[in-house]
Order: sequence, then C-alpha cells, then structure tokens
Amino acid sequence: MNAKVIEFIGPSGIGKTTFFNHLKGVIDPAWLGMDDVREIAKTQNVSEPDDIVRTIIYRKRENVEKLNRSEFQKKFIGDYFNEIITLDQLVSSSKNLKLINDDGVFHNFSKEILSASKEKYNEVQKLLLNRKIIYFTASSEKILDNLKERHQKTPGASNDWYGYTQKNSISIQEMIEISVNESEEIYNLVKSMGAAVMRINLDEDNMENIEKAQNFIDEHPCSVDFITKEDFIRTAELNNSKHWKTQPLENRWEYHEKSIQILKSLQISNPDEVLEIGTVGMQLLPGSETMDIEGYWNYEGKNPTYLHDARKTPWPPEKKYKAIVALRVFQYLAPFQDIAFNEAKKLGENLIIVTPRGREYIPKGMEETKGITYEEFLKWNDGNPPDFHQEMKLGDFYYWNFKK
Repeated sequence: MNAKVIEFIGPSGIGKTTFFNHLKGVIDPAWLGMDDVREIAKTQNVSEPDDIVRTIIYRKRENVEKLNRSEFQKKFIGDYFNEIITLDQLVSSSKNLKLINDDGVFHNFSKEILSASKEKYNEVQKLLLNRKIIYFTASSEKILDNLKERHQKTPGASNDWYGYTQKNSISIQEMIEISVNESEEIYNLVKSMGAAVMRINLDEDNMENIEKAQNFIDEHPCSVDFITKEDFIRTAELNNSKHWKTQPLENRWEYHEKSIQILKSLQISNPDEVLEIGTVGMQLLPGSETMDIEGYWNYEGKNPTYLHDARKTPWPPEKKYKAIVALRVFQYLAPFQDIAFNEAKKLGENLIIVTPRGREYIPKGMEETKGITYEEFLKWNDGNPPDFHQEMKLGDFYYWNFKK
C-alpha cells in the first residue's frame, strides 16, 4: 500500500511547519504541499464527503462556536478548517495526487476524531487508508519558546496561542499541556488502528530527523506494527473482563507471541490483509479486520468488522486474506468445527488456530464446546499435517500454509 497523504501531528507550536519547510526541499517533488493543492482545487471538483467526514466537520463547527473569539474570527477559523477537509478529500479521492501536510486533518480535528472514534471506530480507521503519520514531540520549554516567537511575529493571529492566553483565564503552560495530551491521544489512536507512524523528537539533531523522515516517506512502503508484550499486558490489564484474569497473562502471551512471529514472516503490508476471529478486545495487528459473535465477550476494544457467528457459513468476508487467526476460538464452534475450518481454509492463505484438546470452560449457550485433537485437524485437511504444531500451556498451537 502506497501512501497518498503524509500528515504531521503534534502540539501547536512544536515546529511542524518549520520542519516541513526543511523537508520539502529534499523529498520527491511529486509530494505536494497545501499551497500546491489549493491551486489544483481551483480547477477540479471535490467529491462529497462520507458520513464520518461529515460527523467530524459538524463537531468541529460546534466546537468553534464555543471559542471565546469574535464572530469574524470564528468564521475565519471555520473556513480554514473546511478548506483543510476539502483539500484532503481532493487528494484522497484522486489517482495521482500526493500530499504532505504539516497542518492536516488528524492534527486540526484531533478532538473531534477522538470523540467520533468511540462510536465509529471502523469508519475513523478507514480515514487512515493510504495515509502515513509523523508524530512530533519536544520539551515544553521548546514549545513555549516557539509560541513566544510566533506571538512576536504575528500577534493576534488565529494560531497565536501565547497572545490568546494573555487575554483569557488560562495559562500558557496549561495550554501547552492540553495540546501535548491531545496530540499523544491522537497518536495512540492512529497507532492502535494500524497506521504507519513515525515518532520524531525535535529536541534531537535536525539533520538526522530530516533524514529519518525522508526515508519514512520516500523509501519505505507503509508497514504494519504488531502489538508488543508491553502493549499486550497494558491492554489486558485495562480491559475490564474476566477473560484476561482467569489465566496468567504469561501463559496467554505465549501463543500470542508465537502468532506474531509467524505473521511477521508473511510480509504483511496492510493490516486488512489479516482477519482475527474472537479478539476479546486484543488484536495482534491493530487495524486488522475482525469477526466477533454478538452477545458474547463484549469487552472494551471489541469493534468487529463483521458481527457474525463463525459456526454459520458462509462467513461475510468476500475476499481472500493473507492470514486468518483464531486464538482459543474453535473449541466454541462445535458441532461445526470442521465446516468452520474449511471456511477459514477457503478464505485464508495461512491459518493460525490455538485450541484446547479437552473440555474446559463452557459458556452459557455454547454447551457443545469441545477441544480438538491433532487427528481431527488431519482428517479435515485431507490428511495433510499442519506446517507447525506445538503444545502450549493453554492449548495446542497450529499453523497451516495453504498457499504452498
């Protein structure tokens, strides 16, 4: 997947525009800036925004109205935000345009996107398609110095936050803290959604940062980031469910870690090349497509692409996946385990299953739950053995490569 939009996020005053001006001179000239796209927009129609874009525009208008600014300033600010959305839409819907934006959608609409993601997670996730994010950090002292300099150069401008705090009941330190926290929140959100993200500390050497950003933009295709052990433990501990507390997390990490090792070997370039079934709020690959059953394991983080009972075939997806993952799921699919296995085989080039062999915890409504033996899998796969099999603390780990 090649990126069409490179977007900068980070606190106001951190130096995104200054960095952009340095970077623009060394990257491929095919990457346009906002001024370039403004000129193109004068002669091209822009497609109508989809529902999620309409939602964040509406919420932004509401938030602009709450600002302690004159009506003229609020109109000016609102028009600017509308232009940002319009130009972003133009690039996203085009076949040939590529935009690098130091003041884009995920920066200017961060509060609205964070709010919308709680109700429309999958729709927000789609905004990240063909988009890379560069996230900037720096010390509060550096940000303050930059804001003071901006105030001296353009006092009273719509982004003169230092001047704004002089006239309102909020300190510049509070304003910086709010901006830093919002930027970190949006960074964590886009990272959790599987976006290609680079983090740059502007307190470090500028030339090295320019080189890192140049490589990220021009040389490397969008990559995917799997969860780390730290991500796994944090998500499990924050997840208010019994599932993650019935067994030691080390035992559960054992099969998650092995799954990630195999997925990494498959050279996955886009999270939606993976289907994870029964995630219980834990995705190996943030941004992957997911399938979960309605009414069971409704834990935080359950945002299924497909709300479907895997015992019922055919499954909803109409495409082939590079990999399908079902960790401790197939024991609940009896008496249709063989049918579900062949459905996964039909839709996936690779398949990872972790399942117990015996009868363990049986949830209400799934009394036919049963473990699966090696011999049963052998029978369902026409006598062909798995490419990898290992007994683990919480069940047997199986991996098949159906493409070879």
